[in-house]
Amino acid sequence: MLRELLQRYGFERAEVEELPEYGGTYLLVLRLEEDVRVRTRARCFEVRRGTWMYVGRAPRIASRVGRHLRGKGRKHWHIDYLLEHAEVLGVLVARGMVEEEVALALAGQLEHVPGFGCSDTSAPSHLFYLKNSSLQSILPGR
Repeated sequence: MLRELLQRYGFERAEVEELPEYGGTYLLVLRLEEDVRVRTRARCFEVRRGTWMYVGRAPRIASRVGRHLRGKGRKHWHIDYLLEHAEVLGVLVARGMVEEEVALALAGQLEHVPGFGCSDTSAPSHLFYLKNSSLQSILPGR
């Protein structure tokens, strides 16, 4: 189910060192070793331990994802706060600004953290919990 959705939108795994310069939608696959309370400037989110997938978009994927992964500079997006507590397991990318469509589709399939990362879309969340079987289907060997 998840794998088919990602294939429909053309997501491919990207190496962190070779992220694409084009604009599009990206997925960060994350692992939290413990439950965390994520405090942003305006909100507080409870995120349980486990594996999660964040959906974002950017005019240049390499720049945005690189910024997230470096963790330097002012925190701007909800994901910047969560990444202080998480290990990034992988990145998937797709051409096209389909962030909202993907998040809406995932919200109908996966557990999510309400309000996380979605202030500029109609999706209920941009952070989704992955069961181990889902993780294996999108990042084999993880």
